[in-house]
Amino acid sequence: MIALILGSNDRSGGLGDIIDWCCTLNMFAEYEPDECIIYIHSNHSVIKSKKLDTLWKQLSSLFDRNIVLKIIDSNDYSDILLDISQNKTNSNIINDRYFKTKGNKYQKLLYLLGDFPKIKVKDYSEYFHDLPEKFVTMQWDAMGYYKRCTENEIKNITEFYENIGYKTIIVGGKAKTDILRNDLHKIAYIMSKASLHVGVDSGFMHLAKIVMPSN
Repeated sequence: MIALILGSNDRSGGLGDIIDWCCTLNMFAEYEPDECIIYIHSNHSVIKSKKLDTLWKQLSSLFDRNIVLKIIDSNDYSDILLDISQNKTNSNIINDRYFKTKGNKYQKLLYLLGDFPKIKVKDYSEYFHDLPEKFVTMQWDAMGYYKRCTENEIKNITEFYENIGYKTIIVGGKAKTDILRNDLHKIAYIMSKASLHVGVDSGFMHLAKIVMPSN
């Protein structure tokens, strides 16, 4: 069993954080196939999100393996750890501090795998008949103000890629359609067909690392 434990003091919880949690569990399970569970405290910020149920169903369904989300009411994880150790002796326990620092095991595993394990993206070509031959996806919205670019910076970056022959497709909060804002499966499909993903440290940057090669 691969278990990621997120306590009430952990303040992450945006789309990018949740993708990163799943990505980390998926990476460990790729190396040592196993069941994946995220234990999350009931006071964790992500639990307060009204979109959690819908978001979780979409996000967890991107992965081939079952990733379970379990909500707990205590910061005392002794019962969980005991239960896990009884189920399997080679369990990987990843708590929130370990996850944030990534740990030596994380870095060594990423080195052994060579890249983040990619998900199998569903074919949505019937919805997108006119994708450009050469394009990049871009996301410019982010929850944290400090992560955002100015309008002038966005203009300059966009023009740079257009000048070297790329078309641009915006995903996320500034996208023109609801699909490109909210449908993770179809966004994953489009990103898998893109040459590059460009943007701020936000949800779809994390999605990019599991649908396209890192370089």
